[in-house]
Amino acid sequence: MKEMISKFPGTCCQCSKPIAKGTRIKWSRQRGALCTFCAYPETRQHAQRGPCWICKSPEGRFWSWGAFTPFWCPECHANEKAKEQARYQDAIKRGPDLTDMLYEDQCAAACGFGL
Repeated sequence: MKEMISKFPGTCCQCSKPIAKGTRIKWSRQRGALCTFCAYPETRQHAQRGPCWICKSPEGRFWSWGAFTPFWCPECHANEKAKEQARYQDAIKRGPDLTDMLYEDQCAAACGFGL
């Protein structure tokens, strides 16, 4: 496969995501174009590493959680995911209208936008 910058907009032959003109791709006549995500797996989100924000372990990885981009080790990520699930279940018990905007409200609170 040939590495190049796309000259035309197109679609990834592996994941079917759109490829914008000027994007770094891999291309072959037989297969077509691979987007950056499929062609260069080191750019994927979990390839990004850093110290864990909670326990300071050097084994931290990037986890896409919406409004912020934490680096957590796998153990802290599992703990945070369990806490989030418990908060969600608690909100369901308190009433169905509380779950619609629960995540958005928590993001706003975390960013300092009091509701």
